[in-house]
Amino acid sequence: MNRKYPTLFFAVLYVGLLAATLSLNGCASVEEFQPNVREGGRAVSLAVDPSNDDVILAASETGGLFRSADRGRTWRYLDGFGGHLVRDVAFAPQNSAVVIATTKGAYRVDETGIWRSTDGGNTWAIPTGSKAPVGNRCGEIGSAWGIAFEPNTSRVFVGTDCGLAISNDLGVSWTHVQLDPTRPVNGRRTQNLIFSVLAQNGGRINAAGEDGVWRSQDGGVTWQRSTGQPRQLRGGIIHGLAASPYDQDHLFLAHRAGNTSALYQSSDGGATWSQLRSVARAWARPLFVQALTIPSPPGHQEYRVFFGDGVRTRYVTMVHDPAAPLDQGNWDLVRENHADPSEFAIDSAGVTPLVLATDGGVHTLVPTFLFLLKERDGRVHVHSLRSDGSVGAQVEQHDWSEGWTTASFFVAGATTYLLLLKEATGQVHIHQMNTDGSVGDHIHTYDWPFDWTQAVPYSVGDTPFLFRLKERNGRVNIYRLQLDGSVGAEVERHDWSEGWTTVSFFRAGPNTYLLLLKEGDG
Repeated sequence: MNRKYPTLFFAVLYVGLLAATLSLNGCASVEEFQPNVREGGRAVSLAVDPSNDDVILAASETGGLFRSADRGRTWRYLDGFGGHLVRDVAFAPQNSAVVIATTKGAYRVDETGIWRSTDGGNTWAIPTGSKAPVGNRCGEIGSAWGIAFEPNTSRVFVGTDCGLAISNDLGVSWTHVQLDPTRPVNGRRTQNLIFSVLAQNGGRINAAGEDGVWRSQDGGVTWQRSTGQPRQLRGGIIHGLAASPYDQDHLFLAHRAGNTSALYQSSDGGATWSQLRSVARAWARPLFVQALTIPSPPGHQEYRVFFGDGVRTRYVTMVHDPAAPLDQGNWDLVRENHADPSEFAIDSAGVTPLVLATDGGVHTLVPTFLFLLKERDGRVHVHSLRSDGSVGAQVEQHDWSEGWTTASFFVAGATTYLLLLKEATGQVHIHQMNTDGSVGDHIHTYDWPFDWTQAVPYSVGDTPFLFRLKERNGRVNIYRLQLDGSVGAEVERHDWSEGWTTVSFFRAGPNTYLLLLKEGDG
């Protein structure tokens, strides 16, 4: 089934022109695209071709692998892959013809474990020696989990039920190591299981699973267990480790214990960890964490950390500091039209999320746009915005009547609307916005009394409201905004003091706040 829920998000800035934009990186909104294959199921992992960002592989929980050649808009089932319970997939960074995939153990020995392709994912085989030797510490039908290629080398590391599988030749041959060979054997023989692996330059490897949380600084030859909490990683968390793009010692670990989903950080390469954030979740899918660079102001190195808590995705901006990452404190939710996220596919530059895997399939990012309006003559330009924040191609232009003093955008349900106000006459127009950024149908008209200087939409949770203010006498009305874009019932009214010239809303954590400014007296 192919479902799309187009959503655009805008925020307003007034600088002589009326301008509306979305935050950088397109991180505020995603929409779903499900490959039309009956066996598809939940998407659990994504891989971007390092030589071509248009090519993406998607691993499904029960239906094998899929390939897109157009950044997730269309998908093809890879019938050359012999497994079906896929857990992870990854391209070799220096040779995109080589792809490694992992599958969960089920009933057949010949379809579980580590798979390798040498033609970009079209055909596959299980490499000789990729299965750990069967014994009293390792079962016959074992699963393989997270994959990590060490940059600028031929080394690849894979977590398995029986420990860590290591290849020094891009997956042709394999050795196996149990990080704690003294750990007591359990009934499933998975006491040495490793779920998540992170490999960085210089042989710096981190691994986490039921066998504990570990690090190596010599390419996996020797290992040291992390001290303190967390003691181990459970719950099938395959993408549970991430590193700052600016410091290999600054790490993040997604962890689940009891009814709590938590994110930990380390400033010493994983030797010790401290909790950064926790969310109460009675039930959760496997967690994930990822970090990507974002445009930074002069003198700063900023990046964004995404934390999938098993139900929703949250993100925060971090500022790099040599001592420890500086959390900016405002965790925002990614607006998804299906919960239970698994992983973002990020472009080869490590900057832009391309698609998101969730329990509902694969989601594409909603494009972002810039809206410009001249009050004196009604001239309108709409431009696309690039992922680096620069202004892209013009989408359309209009010549409307003069005098529009306010242009603001709001989202109701899955649709974005444009609200226009003329202060001098009180005339209000509401348009539906199209997914290509162009202005759609004019669907509602209102004739308010003149002198309303502010008409600002805002949201509390997912519910949209309209804040209306008269500067000259401080009269305030608040209305509910309806799913069809219309202005609904009045919620409340106030008579404040005169002279409020600026109204803006912002979110910090789960709360929405109102900021008011009087230009005359500050």
